[in-house]
Amino acid sequence: MRPHDRATDPGPVVYFSGRGGVQEELPDDRQHRREIARTVNTLLRGQDNSSMQVTLVAGATQTVVTDARISLQTCVTLMPTTANAAAAIPTTYVVCEKGKATIYHDNDTTTDRIFTMGIQG
Repeated sequence: MRPHDRATDPGPVVYFSGRGGVQEELPDDRQHRREIARTVNTLLRGQDNSSMQVTLVAGATQTVVTDARISLQTCVTLMPTTANAAAAIPTTYVVCEKGKATIYHDNDTTTDRIFTMGIQG
């Protein structure tokens, strides 16, 4: 196993699979309507499957989050959930590409820079 080179390798990658959607067609129409209703009701309760917990990688300057829903036009918001995460906000920004968001941040050994990350668009 080769040593981890932080200059060329951003470190661990956070993967998020999310929840599945409603199938477009089902052989049982009644079951299909139930799934649609369940999904709509979940959305009305504010559970739109657009947030996740992210911890910034300690000892690195970037944290990569991969998710198929992320694109160049995605708006990412970071809400700190710890004091160390709040302290990191002034030097933290996000760049989105197809399938991933790279969070750039200061190199810090703190292991509890935890955020709720929201994705829209």
